[in-house]
Amino acid sequence: MKYQDFQNLFKSKLKMTFFVLLILVSLTFAADPADYGSWQLLTFLALVISSVLITVAYIFGNVASIQIIQIAAKSEIKEIIMTVILVGMFVIFIGLIENVMIDGEDLQTEAMGRTGHDIAQLNIVLENLFGSSNVVGKTASTSASCYFKSTGFSLSGCAGLSPVSTLINTMSNTIFIGLLDLSAQAIIIQSGEFWMLHVMLPLGVFFRCFAFTRKIGGALIAIGIGFGIVFPLSIILIDNILHEPFGYNDDIPDDVSSGFHAISNSAESCDPYEFDYTSINGTMQETLGLGGLVVKYVMMISILSTAISLLLVLGLISVSAGALGSPINISMLERFR
Repeated sequence: MKYQDFQNLFKSKLKMTFFVLLILVSLTFAADPADYGSWQLLTFLALVISSVLITVAYIFGNVASIQIIQIAAKSEIKEIIMTVILVGMFVIFIGLIENVMIDGEDLQTEAMGRTGHDIAQLNIVLENLFGSSNVVGKTASTSASCYFKSTGFSLSGCAGLSPVSTLINTMSNTIFIGLLDLSAQAIIIQSGEFWMLHVMLPLGVFFRCFAFTRKIGGALIAIGIGFGIVFPLSIILIDNILHEPFGYNDDIPDDVSSGFHAISNSAESCDPYEFDYTSINGTMQETLGLGGLVVKYVMMISILSTAISLLLVLGLISVSAGALGSPINISMLERFR
């Protein structure tokens, strides 16, 4: 049997083996990732298991005098050494980032904390918005009526606040989109901590140590690092940029909440017996300015942040997968507008 035939034999069984492994790890999905130890430990164990299997194969090849197995085992030992070096450098790099940037906290916990903070801030804004919407809507529908026999008339001096109520409802839709985006971001971070770091990365390291699964292994490593490490890291970096130079995480929610309180007070002071267009126009202008602030805030902390993070992740997956010998084509994303 030639070495190429030896590889083809295992390739024919590769898909079945891969899916069986995924089914087995999926049975443990409901458990806490902490039950399995750190992803560094699991990756180390994957390397140890790979080394043991190749060593056993090499010894068997020597004992049985099977040259094909000896040649294959020697080749795979070199790949294991390279994988150990790459994994070691990567673990050291992540450790430095966690100690320097976030004072020893792991990336996933820090990213989840910041995402949760943004969700809480948007919920506060949304709560004040609902309060203002109720006040403005109630005032806009208030009218005074006078009837004498079959003749009567109605005064509705605050009806001009109806467009203000419509603008506030539009702002609520924008905030809902932001909350949906941040919730999806939290799901990616949470699932990335288990699936990407505790499943994909160890499996990728294990598969990369063998010739007939090397391409799949490289792809799994790239995906695991991308969504498990780079995504939460980019969320933290973008949050730092927004927080320190611009103050989006602190200033804007307070300004928006104060603005909604001002609109509520202005609406409550409206007299249905008077047509004070100057006051109503002032409230409209104030609402428009507040709407622009809400859109900017939601765009910066949720939609734009998540979009940039995903682009960074996909770009790194494409580059790193290619470097590991498993090129992944992401050109289909160019179709999106």
